[in-house]
Amino acid sequence: TKSSSKKKSKETKSSSTPKDKEVKKHNILWILLDDISTERFPESGNKALKGMLPGFDELKNDGAVYYPHFYSPSSVCAPSQVSLFSGMEPGDIGGQYQFANDYMEGKANYATVPPPNVKFAPEYFRSLGYWSTGAGKLDYQVGDVMPTFYNEINGGLLVDTLQPSVLNRIWDPAVEQGRPFFGMLNMMDTHQFITSMQREAPVPLTDPVTGGPPQDLPFKHFGYTQPLALLFNTGVNGTAQRGRLIQQDQDEVDIVGYAGDFDISTLSHANGGIPGYLPEDNGIKSILAKEYDIVRNVDYRLQKIVAKLKSDGLYDDTLIMVFGDHGS
Repeated sequence: TKSSSKKKSKETKSSSTPKDKEVKKHNILWILLDDISTERFPESGNKALKGMLPGFDELKNDGAVYYPHFYSPSSVCAPSQVSLFSGMEPGDIGGQYQFANDYMEGKANYATVPPPNVKFAPEYFRSLGYWSTGAGKLDYQVGDVMPTFYNEINGGLLVDTLQPSVLNRIWDPAVEQGRPFFGMLNMMDTHQFITSMQREAPVPLTDPVTGGPPQDLPFKHFGYTQPLALLFNTGVNGTAQRGRLIQQDQDEVDIVGYAGDFDISTLSHANGGIPGYLPEDNGIKSILAKEYDIVRNVDYRLQKIVAKLKSDGLYDDTLIMVFGDHGS
């Protein structure tokens, strides 16, 4: 009898304890890089950029975890991103085609309409009280409903994410309102049409402190590379011109050098700078050198974002994820 009464009194005491405090909501910052492979980074064994990515190194020194087996459901942007942000297989919600709502002869023009029970990440965090902001290419294929996912969207396809008008809006309003933030920065720097020959100019960089071009980078506004950095001959027909390449030119020219900061002579199969499935010639070295310099541009962005988080006293309370939508 005594033991049962003791048990009862303990149960009564337990049920009358104060309710646990609400779990603290951490800030969340997603940084999405277009068309980037894990094999470009030193953690994969590729030594090309070893010691040249202080922003990523800072995150690692502060305890960041590198995930080498982060797989994408698609090899192109739109289906990958609709999957990443909805948590669904793209085909399950009609998002399996690249640019579903683009006009193409013979193809129906439509927008993906997710079922009511499917919440995209920014929409989900917004429902939890987060200030939810997106910047850059928001490639979710959901047409006019996408603006309802975010409190605010800043900048379009090739936005410079370090512009104060963009960067300051990721978390400043949340701080003013006394709530956590979910920020999504899509950095188009590494997109294949920039790392290749389709668009010769890199996405510009801004020093967010001064609001002007970074004075400590080799090519200032363009960071570690520059427009027309891939050098090529005039092609089979002799018609290829710098800055005026048509698709036929791209198919026929030979790339013969690189005019950015990265030294192409350092790239080889031995150091992992050139994947084993590609030849060690100047054209391949030049294309990869441009991509490596653009990754360094991304690293500059990362340094400045982390510096602002630290300056604003938010760094230790922010979960930062840096990832690609699919490989390069």
